[in-house]
Amino acid sequence: MAIFLFVLVLVFTVSQSASTKLYHKTGDSAITFNAIKALFSFLPFLAVSFFGFTFHTNTILYGLAYGALMCISMMSGYLALKTGPMALTSMLVSFSIVIPIVFGLCVGETLSTFKIIGLSVLVVAMVVVNLNKHKKEGKVSYFKWLIFVALTFFSNGFMSIIQKLHQTEYPSLYVNEFMIVGMLVGTLFFCVLALIKVKPKRIWQSKGKKFGALAGICSAVANFCTTMLVGMENASALFPAITAGTLALNLVCGLIVFREKLKVNHYISVALGICALVLLKL
Repeated sequence: MAIFLFVLVLVFTVSQSASTKLYHKTGDSAITFNAIKALFSFLPFLAVSFFGFTFHTNTILYGLAYGALMCISMMSGYLALKTGPMALTSMLVSFSIVIPIVFGLCVGETLSTFKIIGLSVLVVAMVVVNLNKHKKEGKVSYFKWLIFVALTFFSNGFMSIIQKLHQTEYPSLYVNEFMIVGMLVGTLFFCVLALIKVKPKRIWQSKGKKFGALAGICSAVANFCTTMLVGMENASALFPAITAGTLALNLVCGLIVFREKLKVNHYISVALGICALVLLKL
């Protein structure tokens, strides 16, 4: 069961990133994309809730916090993918696993020699990725991209902590309720924002709405499976494994589907990142 959930997380996480990149190519707005994505992330959980929903106060509180961070992650993640290459952006954001790993250590999980080496290699990978920046990228656009990546990095990291806290306290319980509340926050926020900033007719006529819907469904499946998995595995083992897999698949997708051209230091950094994440799993 755990292996099956793990594979689903990898496939749907990468599909979500690819859908985001494909949407950007249509030229539609980030607000429209996130509104559609949030809505289609919420609908699957809403459908499941008709078969049973338990009002649990602590789960609702966890869900609200998760939803708030998800709003930040969705907007900054879209802008990061918009302004930078898919493989490189995904790799840097993947380093957010350091946050739940540190959290896991704080609550009693052990740090092996392999994990120490892995964390050290991650630091080196982060340094290497910023070497040899091409002059024509421009300082302003490059700095903006790094800001978007940083916001996505921290929001994703703390989302993982909230998932772990909830499932540690209530193992395999209230998963659907947790996700419904979180997705509802994102849906309300982005839909209201879209209605304020964008005309409903323009949203309906959006050329990329199918990619937004696909990204939302992929996000729903990936988040649900991840929340199930955190109740089965240690945070310091699970998140590096997920990240190593998505990192490799994102690289392949970026190169094959989007024909992205990375520099030598980027390939080195990706290789180091994969090695580091494997070491963190050991």
